[in-house]
Amino acid sequence: MSSKDLTEHLNSIANFYKNYSLDDVLKSLFVVGSYPLNIASQIQHNFQYEALRGCSTKDFKNDDQIKDYEDFKRFCKELYKITPGFPTYEDYCPPIDWGDTQYFFDQELFSIIWGVDGSTYDQITEFRLIYTDNEDRYKKKVGRSPKGELKSLLELHTSLAVNVETGLEEVPDYVTPGTLEVPSKEFWQDILGFSLEHFETTYPTLAKEYVIAINELFESKFDEKEFLKRLSTGSTIDALFINTGDRYYPLFIRYSIENVIKRWKKEFTKYHRSADFFEDRNNARKDLTIRLSAYQQNKFGKKTTYYLFSRGVLCVRGPEKRTEGIQQKEYPGP
Repeated sequence: MSSKDLTEHLNSIANFYKNYSLDDVLKSLFVVGSYPLNIASQIQHNFQYEALRGCSTKDFKNDDQIKDYEDFKRFCKELYKITPGFPTYEDYCPPIDWGDTQYFFDQELFSIIWGVDGSTYDQITEFRLIYTDNEDRYKKKVGRSPKGELKSLLELHTSLAVNVETGLEEVPDYVTPGTLEVPSKEFWQDILGFSLEHFETTYPTLAKEYVIAINELFESKFDEKEFLKRLSTGSTIDALFINTGDRYYPLFIRYSIENVIKRWKKEFTKYHRSADFFEDRNNARKDLTIRLSAYQQNKFGKKTTYYLFSRGVLCVRGPEKRTEGIQQKEYPGP
């Protein structure tokens, strides 16, 4: 699909949004992207948000147009008709779930909502090993708590999983990549009843650090190369919330872990080489790499070499391969 075609689709979606209030659009998009049966169509979902770039507040209706489930269903069906497919990129179906997987952290058991790349559990564990296990160092340098932010995110996942019913009698093991389904009435009702307007007080740290102002989104332009580049490391909007001035709207629950990791990678890159960050930098990096590789052994086996990238990513490669840009010598898994 050419850039011209994508732009035409964006314009069609943007014009469609003008039939609704901004509140209608932001609430509905969160419901659509969170629905379990839409987990294999997340690039289309990102594209639906991209249509907000270049819009303005005055483009939307002042009054809400979605007053019941039939209105919402109509919104979805019309939106899906004008949303292009991305079969080259949407070629995989992650595990379909809604809080079925649990994660034990800080003496509590949390439910996690699976992300789009199929390794959410591993991502959380690696985040814990790289960042929360160095809590004091990061709090001193950054003034923020990786442990606190991860726990808040896990609390958000758990609250959604516990309070929102999917409305599905049975969750399938697989959906065709690119599938867009209209969320069930139960799911729509429960999401809207989940205090969307109070996220900034319930999760103040996340709402402060992982937010984009709606005007910042409106003032930006769609860039196809940047769109595809951002998708390789998370969502195209690097945030967990959109702030419209009087309300915070959540977005991309299935990219939330990736977006938190992406933000902390920047801090790792900035500080890990500082002489006062690790007392003994070489031994600290070696210890971190070995602990990460020990965890990954269960996934990839012993005939594997583990590298710690300078940007805070664990890379797994066969011992015969090298990867450009690696800053640390290899350490075999224990």
